[in-house]
Amino acid sequence: MKIFGSLKKEVKEEKSYVEVANLVVGEDIHTLCYIFKRKPELGNSKFITSKKVNTEDLFGKGYEKIRGEQNIAFCVESSANASLSDEFVSATFYKDNQFRPFGGRSKSEALQKEEAFFTQKSKRFGFEKELFFLKDSSFWDFFNKESYVGQIKSVSFKEIDSTWIVELLNGTVFSSKKLIWGLPPWKLISFIKNKSSLNNEFIEFCEKTRGSFGLKVLFKLKSKISEMKETFFIPLSLTHEWGHFVGSFYEVEEESFLELEHYFDPEELSEEEVSRRIKILKRNLEKVFPNFSKTLENEYISIDENATQFIESPLLKESSRIEGVVFVGENAPLSTLDKSEKTQKISHFVRGMISSGLVVECATEC
Repeated sequence: MKIFGSLKKEVKEEKSYVEVANLVVGEDIHTLCYIFKRKPELGNSKFITSKKVNTEDLFGKGYEKIRGEQNIAFCVESSANASLSDEFVSATFYKDNQFRPFGGRSKSEALQKEEAFFTQKSKRFGFEKELFFLKDSSFWDFFNKESYVGQIKSVSFKEIDSTWIVELLNGTVFSSKKLIWGLPPWKLISFIKNKSSLNNEFIEFCEKTRGSFGLKVLFKLKSKISEMKETFFIPLSLTHEWGHFVGSFYEVEEESFLELEHYFDPEELSEEEVSRRIKILKRNLEKVFPNFSKTLENEYISIDENATQFIESPLLKESSRIEGVVFVGENAPLSTLDKSEKTQKISHFVRGMISSGLVVECATEC
């Protein structure tokens, strides 16, 4: 078993100061898309990541599906339309020894708030086609040259000259007029000790993006154990309202994987509890897919404290924004789209793609 996400302690060193025009924080797919789309503008920049970025961490992840009515409608009218499948794919849940469709006579076990989004129909998305640059060595040469691996100690905003300061645990201090924040907005607030330079509306918006953590489990399989293409729900318990493991199968370069995610309150997090839920999952998978244990080659477990939260009112007014900070990701505010009822419920991967500049409306550019 390999467990990712643990942070090594960094030895405190003497402070060193680095001033750049653009400071990018984050390492997820949307942050990388932002860097790719704006590569010519990012000459004098640094990219802070918590770990060395590996392309194996980026593919799969359920990104091959675009789901939700507003998300699909936007993509159909956007530059991503050519990468969408024509057919819809439904979600399914396991009950009484078989998978059943949502919306039928049979009802699933109680859903957690974060799970409801994944019950919606989806369309397949040409993930590798749109994100071809992730396999381009010239992009990685540029990224690795400007990237800096470290853990953030604090963030501050100097009103007097509108400068963002990011200090790392190893003593390195970065300053920049422009901060591109690729982590959830709530994490920015958590690193800022003196919030007097921030307005209440900005703080409230950031706090709304805080929620459940995700327990991600990735199983590498020796061979396929199912031809299922749907997103499927396997209940953790039939007697307690503990939610589900939401899973899907996918392949990368002819290798088979099964990825699942389970949402839980951060206060419930403990090594014992995580271990217990993984054991229950494996037991349930063996019942649902009898060849699971025989084909299991390896497993990877991580805690995702950056799990996407669905926000009912995501609008952050221009008057409430703080100078120099740009949010990128699945909870990023989208000024124009958030003002309209037709598009303010755009969420998850699609919101992230728009915030990075990877996908644009056809009325704007196609």
